[in-house]
Formats: sequence, C-alpha cells, structure tokens
Amino acid sequence: MSARGIAAAGLALGLAAGLLPAPAAVAAEDGGTRSPLAAGAGTRSLALGGAFVAIAADAEALAWNPAGLALATRTGFEAAHDDRPDLGSSVEHAALVVPSWRWGSAAIGIHHLGVGGIEARDSRDVALPGELSSSETEIAFGYARALGEAWSLGAALKLQSQSLAGFGASALAADAGVRVALGPALHARWLEGVAGGLAIRNLLEPALRLDRESVSDPRVWRGGLGWQGALAGGRELSVALGVDHSAGVSARLHAGAELRVLPLLAIRGGLDDGRLTAGAGVRWHDLEISYGFEDGTLDPIHRVGVSHAFGRSTAARREASRAAAEQALQARLDDEFQRRRARQLGDLLGRAEEARQRSDFNSSLELLGAAGTLDSADTRVRALEIRTQRELGLSLESDRDFAAAALAFRRALALAPGDTAALAGEQRARARMDHLAVRDSGRRRAFEVALDAFANGDLVAARAGFASLAARDSADTEARAMLRRTQEAIARQAAAVVRVRPPAEAVAAPPARVVSEADRRQAEELFRRGVTALSAGRSDDALHYWELALSLDPAVPNAARYLNRECLVRGMDAYAAGRLDEAVGFWEKAQRADPTDARAAGFLERARERQQRTREILGGSP
Repeated sequence: MSARGIAAAGLALGLAAGLLPAPAAVAAEDGGTRSPLAAGAGTRSLALGGAFVAIAADAEALAWNPAGLALATRTGFEAAHDDRPDLGSSVEHAALVVPSWRWGSAAIGIHHLGVGGIEARDSRDVALPGELSSSETEIAFGYARALGEAWSLGAALKLQSQSLAGFGASALAADAGVRVALGPALHARWLEGVAGGLAIRNLLEPALRLDRESVSDPRVWRGGLGWQGALAGGRELSVALGVDHSAGVSARLHAGAELRVLPLLAIRGGLDDGRLTAGAGVRWHDLEISYGFEDGTLDPIHRVGVSHAFGRSTAARREASRAAAEQALQARLDDEFQRRRARQLGDLLGRAEEARQRSDFNSSLELLGAAGTLDSADTRVRALEIRTQRELGLSLESDRDFAAAALAFRRALALAPGDTAALAGEQRARARMDHLAVRDSGRRRAFEVALDAFANGDLVAARAGFASLAARDSADTEARAMLRRTQEAIARQAAAVVRVRPPAEAVAAPPARVVSEADRRQAEELFRRGVTALSAGRSDDALHYWELALSLDPAVPNAARYLNRECLVRGMDAYAAGRLDEAVGFWEKAQRADPTDARAAGFLERARERQQRTREILGGSP
C-alpha cells in the first residue's frame, strides 16, 4: 500500500473510532421492538461485521444504505440464505439493482425471516397441542442517484408484513441514505478512496398491529467510514468502521476488512458489536459465491450467497449512447454538407447557364470554374463547359476571330475528345486562319506554340509568344488579336487573385502540452456548448466554442472533426458568393483542424495554383 493509501485508511479508521461512543453493555431492552431484519442482509456485508454503510456499492446496499446503489456499474442480482439453529429460524434475502448512467439506479429486494417450533400456550400459560410459526417479510423498492463525483443520495420505500399464530399485519416504511467520497468532496488527493456514509432505516416508521396494540419498528441510524484501494501488487483492500443506534438499544460498533488476494478469491473478517465474523468469496467471471460466518449468541450462524452481474457497465452504455448521438449528429452534418454543396453547385450552374444563354461566355466559364472547384467530378459542370466552349467558338468564328475560335474549339475537344462538332469547328477555324495569315513555317510553328500555351492556361508564355510575333510582323492581325486577348485574361486573373498564404515551411511541432484535468473538463463542456449552438443554428458561436475547446485540449473528442466540417461548408458558401479570401480562410481552418482531410487540401491546392499562376503573370508577389 502507498503512503497516501495508508494515511487515508488510517484517517478513516481514526475518524470512525472517534465518532463512536465507548461500547456500553447491551441494555436489557435490546430485545425490544426493533425488527430482527434491522440487522441487515447479505453474505458479504455481514461477513464484514455489518460495517457496510460507507462501502456498499451493489444490490446489497439496498439493505444498508440506499445511496450506495448509485455506485453500481452493472445490473446485478444477489441472493443469500442462513440458518439460525439457536432460534429455529432461517433468513432469506434477494435483491436486484439496475443502474442507468442517465437516470440513476433502481433496485428491488426482499428480506424474509421465518421462525418455527414456537410452543403454543393459552392465557393461563397452559401448553396447547401443536406448534406455532412466525414470519416477517420486507419488500423494498430503492432508487439512488450520483450528484457529481463526490455525493450520492438514495431512498427506499418498503412494505413490511408480519404474521404470528394466525394474525397478520402490514405497514409502509421508508429508508434514506447519503454517501460522500471525501477526496473529490474536499479536493484532497490524499483522501482518495475514503468515503463516509449515513443511512436512516425507517425514516418513516412502520407500525404493525397483530391483535389489540400497534407495535412500531423504531428508526435506526447508521453511520460509517471506509477506505478502498490497492496494495502493492494490485491486491484490492477495503477497510470500514460503522455504528448504528436506535431508541432503546445501545449503540453498536462494527468493523470489517476485505482483501482480494487473487482475482477470484476474497477473504473477509470483522467484528459485529464484539462478535467475530468471517467469510470468503470465490469469483468466476461475473459470478461470485460467498460464505459468511458469525459467532451467534447461542450457536454459530453460517450464510451462503450468490451474486451475478449482467450486461455492459454504465460507462460502456454511456459511451455507446454518446457514440450513437455523435454518429447521428455527424450524419446530420454530412447531410447538411451535401445539401449545401448541392445548393451552391446548382446556383453556380444556373447562373452559368443564364450567362451562356445571353452569350456572355466569359462569365459563364468563370462560374463553371467556381463550380468545378466545389465538385470537379460533377458531370453537369463538364457538359455545360463543353457546350459553352463550342458556342463561344462559333460566336468567334462568326466574328472572323479564327484564332480565338480555334482555341475555344480546342478546349472543348480537351474536355470531350470525341466531340465531332468541336473537331470540325477547330479544323474550319485553322483553315481560315492559315488562309488569311501569311507566315513562314517558323512563324506558323511559333503561333501554334503560343496558342497551345494560352489553351493550357500558361498566359505568361502565351503573352511572350504573341508579342514576339506581333513585333516581327505588324501586319499579323491574328497575333495582335491574341496578344490583346492574353493581356485581358491576365488582367481578369489579377483582379480576381485569391490572396492565399503560401504553405508554411515545415517547422518542428511544439512540445505536447500537459492538459490538466480541469482544462479537459472545460474543453469537453465547450465542445458540448458548440454542438448545442450548432443545433440551434448559431454556427458562428459553434465555431468559437470548438476553437476554444481545442486550444485547451487538442485531443478533445470530435471537436476537430466538427470544426473541420463546418469550416468546409462555410468556405464553400463564401466561395460560391465570390468572397474568395474569406473562403480560403475557412479552408485553412478546416485543414488545421484535420490535416488529413482531402477536400480542404484540394480546395486550397486549386486556390494556390491560381495564385502562383497570377504571381508568374505579374512577375512577383501579388
């Protein structure tokens, strides 16, 4: 055991010992009206001497401190049986707890005491033939809920019934309890594993009337401290002290300890108001069989019990529920992403079609370029661009601008090599161009190279080629026209330049920052606020919350993914509206949030290619 664990365990025992009064002689009225069921139930708890108020954390807690039900992590069932030969009685106990990470823990239990062989006598104390029997049963319904890491509260509603010699009665009762983990409650790490508990049995006292008079089952106060932790080698140890007191009965001291020497074997021992108790438990997977011994007043008491845990833990169910909620949200975000992209793409295509119909081919092609950035695989973009290039070629051909017409037809062919109309148009335009232009083979070849450069978007090379031809022959109208067209294209591209920061030089990543527990919790809370804000339509607030969350804890689950997705969508909105600088800013945020996202990388790559081309055109940084 570590020094911290020893100190915590010592404090638990010391505090409990200081709180307990010196054990007085058991009063003669101990056998008064307090029900025998008030002694508690369960093989493990009774093997620990009844010191169970602070460490109860399963179905057995229903009989000791209902607040302990909140600590159950899996659905669990337990049953126990003991014989008491000195009284000719037997006790049966069974309980089931069903915990929920969202709603708390619910439990149901039954505790039954049966006594036989009671001698029958009349009012003159004359023995009568035959024997009588007596039984007492308690059915309890409990509920508990954890309030943070430190506190848990619980309560139980009970139906008590008793029968004796043909008489019977029933009454309602209620228990209540509280448990506190002192480490989290006092923010003291050295108190980790120390817990305190207080329970009241029969907070609502029942009164049973078998014949003429009602007899109440008095209230019982239980308190205790305990420590649970691990020794060197990983062995689990639990130590606990407790006290209980009720009207007419002296305070009783309880102490117990449990050591799990092997994963499948636990040994237990304790003192129950001075009487020795002991026991052991053998666990196999989720099943445990327990034995308990108590040095009874007349004869020893032997108990046997079985417990079994079912299903997934509350932590696993919480994580599964959270994962399902995140998947649902992610699916909604994916759907919204696709809808918004489809809407943006449809808007760009519609505007491009309108521009084509009014013969504004340059505007149509610019809009189609933006649409291709959003979805380069959409066949509608390609089909409309082919049609627009063909119609642009026909329009230029009718204006006798055969070089530009040939260029438009060539671009259509680049998109659709099998387009016979585009092929025929290029051949016509080239034939007319060759017929009108008087060039030797060298100048004809230079014109072809410059025209190819223009078609491929290399405006710098195209400008240099056409300028050289125009300078060599002032009568070459085709070269001068293409030079003018090239310069106009350069001006348009410079005006629409996207000021994208070039990729940063690779630098060594800063050392990982140690994230405190407080920062981690705050980051998770900020992430949840961002999800709430996004669900309410406040996407600006959502982005702000997620960026703050990642600044506190870069590993906060899903924040980077959600930030990436929203920035992609916001960037597409800005791009479709022509706000290119804003679009690139969002895409850069998306890439920082998820460096592996191919979409953000693709958007930025196309934008940077465009900037680089403009930089080359202007001869420097734009």
